[in-house]
Amino acid sequence: MSTAHWPARRLPVPAAWPARSSPAVAQWAIISAGLAPMLLTGAYLIAGIFQPASYSPMRKSISAMAGQAGTDRWIMTGGIFLVGCCYLVTAAGLSGVRAPARACS
Repeated sequence: MSTAHWPARRLPVPAAWPARSSPAVAQWAIISAGLAPMLLTGAYLIAGIFQPASYSPMRKSISAMAGQAGTDRWIMTGGIFLVGCCYLVTAAGLSGVRAPARACS
């Protein structure tokens, strides 16, 4: 069956779409999204320096450095806390993005 005789579906003209006066994502949200993995990696590396020789990063998780078994637990705990704050800041900056885009990320 040929579809050549069917009329083409018309798409809206881009000029008819509402123009945004401000960007959908704030610059500070992009910065906090990029800062989160750097903070976590930095906290992991710094906390790893203060662990005893018996600590094996291949056998234990990063949570072990923030838990009761870790020395200088405040370093890893603080890093995880700061990463959580970065996630909240990023989420606040994404409020201008439509819901389907936020659900897929």
